[in-house]
Amino acid sequence: MKQFNKGKGSSSQGNAKTWQGKSSQGKTSQIKIVQGKPEKGKPAQGKTLTNWDSYITKEAGIGKASSGKTDKKNTVKTKTKSIGVKKIDKGSKGNSKVVAVKRPVTMHLFYMATEEYTCKQIVAPVVEEKGMEIQVWPELGIASIEFGEASSIDFQECEIESFDSDSDLEFVKEHGIKVIYEVTMDEAHKAKAANCFLSMIQTNGGFFCTDSDDFAPIYNKEELEKWK
Repeated sequence: MKQFNKGKGSSSQGNAKTWQGKSSQGKTSQIKIVQGKPEKGKPAQGKTLTNWDSYITKEAGIGKASSGKTDKKNTVKTKTKSIGVKKIDKGSKGNSKVVAVKRPVTMHLFYMATEEYTCKQIVAPVVEEKGMEIQVWPELGIASIEFGEASSIDFQECEIESFDSDSDLEFVKEHGIKVIYEVTMDEAHKAKAANCFLSMIQTNGGFFCTDSDDFAPIYNKEELEKWK
């Protein structure tokens, strides 16, 4: 997984206010603007957040070191761990049974656009549905689309200069990229994410791609439609 520097600085906690954005369909989206750091207890991928630095490094997969590449061996290892084993004991007279338990798999993506959008602007096209809440932390360059306590799609702005390999910079230059956000989400919620991502692309342009050596696969409108 590529590592990069966070694009925004942190500050102390403050109050929240609501901002209205309009989607391409003309519908209004209520976006909660939060000053400072996310509060303790903010759900991320269904787990309680107790420490913001822990969230950045463990939950969102954002490192503090210089830019790096995804280790393909580690990627394979992560996918292998997605299947756990659970032993069911039926008692002394019954036989024990072992069943596979599927664990959540976190997807690490990038949203890239040819215009310099703020974290508030990238999620503005998303129409808020029942059970959904959109929050942004402008000072940190962070946005989150939450689906209750079970899951969320998290966006973190990153500095283009942090992608320091020649192939990365060539890709960015070739596509005229002006802003990059790392995106983390639960793979099991791709159908929900598809509608959000399609709205963002339709209004702001750009595309989603994978956090890999060559950014492949790239998810444009046609590919995102297959997620539904």
